[in-house]
Amino acid sequence: MTQLDVPQVSLQRYLDLLKRRRWQVIPVSLVGLLLGGLVAFFIPRYYVAETLLVHQLVPGRTDPRNAEDPFRSIVDSARLTIPLAVGETMRELKWPEAMVADPSLRTLNERQVNGRLSVVDLNQFDRDREHAQIRVTYRDRDGQRAANFLNKLVPTWIAATLRSLREPAEADQRRANEAANNHRRLYEQLAEERRQLALRYQIDPSEQVSFLRLQLQAEEQRAQTELRNGVEQVQREVEAARRLLQRSRDLLADTPARVQPDADVLLVAAKASPEGLRLSAMLLRYREMQRNFRDGTDGHRQATLGIAQIEQKLRELVGTATADADGLMPNPLHRERQQAVEEQERALAVLEADLATREAQLAGETARVARRAQGFVEYERKVEQLADAKKDLDAATERLRAATAVVASLGKQQTVQQVGQAQPPPRPTDPNILVVALIGCVVGLGAAIGLILLLDIVQGTFKTLDDVERGLPVPVLGGISHLETEAEREAAVGRRRLVSWTAAAFVALVVVLVTIFYVDPTRLHPLLRDLLAVLLGS
Repeated sequence: MTQLDVPQVSLQRYLDLLKRRRWQVIPVSLVGLLLGGLVAFFIPRYYVAETLLVHQLVPGRTDPRNAEDPFRSIVDSARLTIPLAVGETMRELKWPEAMVADPSLRTLNERQVNGRLSVVDLNQFDRDREHAQIRVTYRDRDGQRAANFLNKLVPTWIAATLRSLREPAEADQRRANEAANNHRRLYEQLAEERRQLALRYQIDPSEQVSFLRLQLQAEEQRAQTELRNGVEQVQREVEAARRLLQRSRDLLADTPARVQPDADVLLVAAKASPEGLRLSAMLLRYREMQRNFRDGTDGHRQATLGIAQIEQKLRELVGTATADADGLMPNPLHRERQQAVEEQERALAVLEADLATREAQLAGETARVARRAQGFVEYERKVEQLADAKKDLDAATERLRAATAVVASLGKQQTVQQVGQAQPPPRPTDPNILVVALIGCVVGLGAAIGLILLLDIVQGTFKTLDDVERGLPVPVLGGISHLETEAEREAAVGRRRLVSWTAAAFVALVVVLVTIFYVDPTRLHPLLRDLLAVLLGS
């Protein structure tokens, strides 16, 4: 048959073919069901023990990558960390697989146990869940061994998980406590430094620094102005005293120390005694009379005579013992002017001392104002540092409070706990024999259909008129049907009826037995009941 002679692929053609060959499909499907049951019966059966974990949110921990479902990271962590506790659990249970000396063989045994361990998130599709429900299952050939393993594995993992949660939380608490203590010491140190600055520069901490600074600056400016005015006044007095002293020194320089003992000199010398003062007054009166009267008059002569008499008395009173060989005597005016210079020098010294004192006070006040201004700058800087330190202290205290709350929460509430103990399963349930048998039936059905279709394609015979028309380029004039005898037709119908009734009876018997087993298994024979229990896994 050439490529053109190959029957065309058609769904209707295949359906017709399967309808004609249905008596071949049914036996093959039953054989597949039987083989699936046999395979399921002979493969290893496992007892499946399970337990439930409830995991709350860990206080103080958030995963920004799973903001919509914060429990996702918790379940992922459980899937990774629960198998890590398998080796420790096997050693605590003293399983022979964990007691081998070869590390590689021991690791291989732990991997085999991990392969039979399963962790499933039961409520992962609940977006509003308040906790994660985690089911942990373990398959083993021994039901009691499976339950014991889970009941030891889960508490071991819970203890390790809580320890892994508490240790970082306690470490965070210690770090937060140390940071809070450091910030508190810094704050207290800055507060003490601010207090010392307030005492040193007379700053009232209760007042606003800017207002107090302006007020004190105004007072200090007034005080500086008064001191500056006082200094300028004394400076003017000193300058006046210096000019007066200079004039007095000039007069003293122009006044001879020794002179002729004339009336003026005697008059000056006589002022040292009361009698001399009286005579000086009389002399001045006679001189006034002499100036008032004209020369040649009696008054003028009388005044001249009186002046001569007074001068004689003055000579007698003062005496001429201090006169030297030239007839000169100490000039009392020189001594008087010298005393005046000395007094003026003393007065100038007093004024200069007062000026120096006032200048020192002004310089001291200026320096004090400068220091106080610098003190205000330091005080304001210290206040800012204290405010920053207070913020840092509050933040550190808040972190310590949060860390303490996390530690307390981990200590009070059970973040993860086991809901009930794992119980030994009464019979093995994995794999499910019924499911394996049904899979075998489906596989047998598919194999039968595929085999029939393959045979139909491979075979080159004509089975219908359409096959002849498609395969030969000649028109079909007529067809001769296969003539079956009555005996052949009755035999074929009998075989088909027998196969149908046998299959129906087999299926009905299986359905009845399974129904009775699930409804009231005590009505079955113990041997049959145990066989169904093994096959159905329940």
